[in-house]
Amino acid sequence: MLSIEKKLLGFVQKHIAVLGIACLLLVSAVIRYFLLPYHSIDYVASLEVWYENFRSFGGWRALARDVGNYNMLYRTLMAALSYLPNPLLAIKLPSVLFDYIGAGAAALLAHEVCLQAGRTRPAARRAAAAAGIAVLFLPSVVMNGAMWAQCDMMYVTFLLLCTLFFYKEKYVLSFIWLGVAFSLKLQAVFLCPALLILYVVRKKFSALNFLWMPAMLEAFAIPSVVVTLILHGNVSEALRRPFDIYLRQGAEAHIASSYPNAATWFSGAASTFEWNNGTYRFIECNIIPFFRTGMMLFCFGVLGIAAVWLISRRVQFGAHTTLLLFIFSFYTCLIFLPGMHERYGMAVLVLLVVHTAATGRLAPLTACMAATDTMIYIPFLLQGAMPVSMSTLSVFNIALYGAFCFAFLRELRVESAPPVQI
Repeated sequence: MLSIEKKLLGFVQKHIAVLGIACLLLVSAVIRYFLLPYHSIDYVASLEVWYENFRSFGGWRALARDVGNYNMLYRTLMAALSYLPNPLLAIKLPSVLFDYIGAGAAALLAHEVCLQAGRTRPAARRAAAAAGIAVLFLPSVVMNGAMWAQCDMMYVTFLLLCTLFFYKEKYVLSFIWLGVAFSLKLQAVFLCPALLILYVVRKKFSALNFLWMPAMLEAFAIPSVVVTLILHGNVSEALRRPFDIYLRQGAEAHIASSYPNAATWFSGAASTFEWNNGTYRFIECNIIPFFRTGMMLFCFGVLGIAAVWLISRRVQFGAHTTLLLFIFSFYTCLIFLPGMHERYGMAVLVLLVVHTAATGRLAPLTACMAATDTMIYIPFLLQGAMPVSMSTLSVFNIALYGAFCFAFLRELRVESAPPVQI
């Protein structure tokens, strides 16, 4: 063997882990590259239309108008991107970029969880690499940005940063990142029940930190307010717009959207029923608000009972159970609230991946969750039939939620058990 070959093989052997990660990153980029030309329904019917509206209204000047139904942070981003010539790449590339930023945030979070759980630094580095790579190759993450042109990984990234800085006990930064996530997606509030429980249990941060959420929401409306002032528009309307957008989203008049949860079973019953050989439709009647209100109250009841039980038992959440509490909070809202869309499960799935990478536990549950999310995406992206019915999938997802709750309770018992005396 030539000396140069020995040196080359020695280099490869010494840095095999880094080279392996680099190869996987390259593969993930190639996959996304081939998916970029795809035109999804959301892109054609909404995102491209918004992009063209921003261009026709003058880019930044369009911020004075009510374009699209996403909030001001995303609208400001789209106003900047509207100056680029290719709308498909302008919309998709930021989302794909956040796939990698989010994977990095997931890796940092897994590393921190491992260190706080008492694992060695080499083990923490392995867990971080596993979490980051796994997130990049999750089918729903790959399809969401590169194929669907959606931005869910953006707000999930900020939720990961919120969780990371919460672990580091840098609470102001944690809530600022939560506010950034909230400025992108209303669903960021699903993390708040867990934070409220930890506020009572730990007594380490002020409730005033929650004000960072509306503060950041309004901060990202500043460009819109400035443009409105310049164009002599209605400034008070520009100031209210971030909150009005979320009020409109929260008032959507349907029970089940496209996420398999408890609402799936109520949507059919609330839509129609047979009466005198005809079909009586409830769509415009008052039954849907009753169903929606009932489901929201039930969800709040589940979260309230869980909070009372955890607080009354003075549970001191450790490295593993703190992350599980965040997942429980988000997952409970997904399962019991009405109007949940198919993409909302991404935050739960990514947090589960981080937990599995950091602890080596719940791998079957995480795999089942990933498969469920993938099946939900198929009819929307490929215009094909769902592999299984939504009703069947909702039963499966509710069973997964039950299995997760059981694992959460088991982990709480393990962490609260007294150390074994030797």
